[in-house]
Amino acid sequence: MAVGDAPNHTYTIFKVSCKSTATDANFQEDKSDYTEFQEMQDGSVSVHGRMNVAMKNGDKVDYSFEGSFPTDTTKPFSQKWKLESGTGRYKSIGGSGTCFGMVHTDGTGDMECIGTYSMGR
Repeated sequence: MAVGDAPNHTYTIFKVSCKSTATDANFQEDKSDYTEFQEMQDGSVSVHGRMNVAMKNGDKVDYSFEGSFPTDTTKPFSQKWKLESGTGRYKSIGGSGTCFGMVHTDGTGDMECIGTYSMGR
C-alpha cells in the first residue's frame, strides 16, 4: 500500500507458511506460520513480525523478529529474533539470535538463523 508522503514509500503485510528445520535434536521444529510487516523506502525494507512454530511433538514456540534488507536482491539481509513463549515442554523457553539470507528475484528466499536458547525451569 502506498503511504502517499513520498514516491516509493510503501507498507506491506505478509502472512506466510513455511517448513522449518533445526539442527538441535532437542529443538525439533516442523512448520512455521509468520506475519511480517514491511516498510519500503529509499531502496531499503524494514521488517518486524511474529513467527509461530509447530514443533514435531505438537508443542508450539512463538518468536518475534525485526530487521532490514536492501531492495537489491543481489545483497544479503539480516534480522534479529527472540523467543517469546512456548507451550508444553517449551513453556519456559527463552532465547535470541540472528538470521542471514538472500531474497531471490522470484520472491523466494533462503535464510540461516543462529542463536541460543534455554528451557528455563
